Amino acid sequence: MSENSSPETSSADEHDWPAEAADKIVDLVGQVKGKTTRPAMLAARSLVYGIVLVIVALSIAVLLLVALFRITDYLPGDVYWAYLVWGVLFTTVGLVLWSKRPA
Repeated sequence: MSENSSPETSSADEHDWPAEAADKIVDLVGQVKGKTTRPAMLAARSLVYGIVLVIVALSIAVLLLVALFRITDYLPGDVYWAYLVWGVLFTTVGLVLWSKRPA
């Protein structure tokens, strides 16, 4: 009367289904996180960095224009020549952009 399976071998042959279920849930959550959270974080970071970049670029452009205008104030002659130069420059740029507008 010999039994093929003893209590020690039967417990070793059985799968540890709670651990397997937990592993599958962890894998599923990781896949969902990889497909949703990471792209959302990347989009949010890109948006924030883009906004900061635009603000910094506009600030630099304004400061550069102010500095250039201040430099032209120190040219020899009356200050109205600086106004005339900048007025002609901005008017020319405006007319060029106006001519390229869609109909």
